[in-house]
Amino acid sequence: SGGNYSNSSWRRAWVIAFRSQETVKEERQRGFSHSHNDPLEVLNAVGKQS
Repeated sequence: SGGNYSNSSWRRAWVIAFRSQETVKEERQRGFSHSHNDPLEVLNAVGKQS
């Protein structure tokens, strides 16, 4: 990448988050699909202790 030299637009980037299989299983049981389109109530529930 040449860097973020634009003052007029956002720079696109990939964010990679590594999770254990157990964590992914628990998140999916709560309805989290690892998509930016998940409903807000699902996103708010992920990470809370059950």
